[in-house]
Amino acid sequence: MSYSPVELESEAELEDKLFTDPSIIEPGMRSLARQWNSDRGPLDLLLLDRDGRVVVAELKLGEDDGMLMQGVDYLGWVHENLVAIQRAFEKDVPIATDQPPRLILIAKAFSDLLRRRAAYMREDVQPTLLAYRAIEHQAETLVVLTEIEPSEVTEPAAGPTRETDLREYLVGDDLRGLWDHLIEALKAIDPQVATHSTTGYLAIGIRGRNFASVSPRRHKVVLGTLSGSGRWEYSEIPSGAQIQSAVERAAQALRLLVDAK
Repeated sequence: MSYSPVELESEAELEDKLFTDPSIIEPGMRSLARQWNSDRGPLDLLLLDRDGRVVVAELKLGEDDGMLMQGVDYLGWVHENLVAIQRAFEKDVPIATDQPPRLILIAKAFSDLLRRRAAYMREDVQPTLLAYRAIEHQAETLVVLTEIEPSEVTEPAAGPTRETDLREYLVGDDLRGLWDHLIEALKAIDPQVATHSTTGYLAIGIRGRNFASVSPRRHKVVLGTLSGSGRWEYSEIPSGAQIQSAVERAAQALRLLVDAK
């Protein structure tokens, strides 16, 4: 298969592709409306997830720190008008008014500042961050989304963090076993690979430069890898079956780091 990266011409083009096929955003997602009027401005996309929760999706063609608070304003309006939204669409889809609406931000990239701000937001309003890229395949432009984790919340530390502290933060022996297996596989990429424990994650590096990280999130393990653009990309490692592909991503990040010298 031949794919080539392309640039979208406008935010409207991105909106059109996601409104037409909202499953790109999330399996089971359905479209309700686009540019839905509110007293705080038009909502880019109004969606419904597979659990019946209303979803506000705010889109930007490029990086934009202001989209977080803009999205929160829209989310607040939807929360205040959830019953009215249910009445507007009740003939077409069942909307759960006993569930709070969700916020999804979609942009080409997110700054460290926005990710830090998102990390400190209350869990029930914390947005899902999705970075898009557009590719061309057989004369068709496709949109691919990758979830970006908010920055780690820094907790006051009583002393230096150890790898065992991070491991014990995970819930259950299965997740801790997954952690051990992943760390050993990452160390095996190169004899010079070293690890360094921080407050929220285990840094994986070579000669003092990090190319990957592993974070314990209570009920999941998250791998971060350095991309060719210099940004960090994050993905959940749900089971041992995904470790090989995770290690391949980390190895690619190491090659990019070494080639960039």
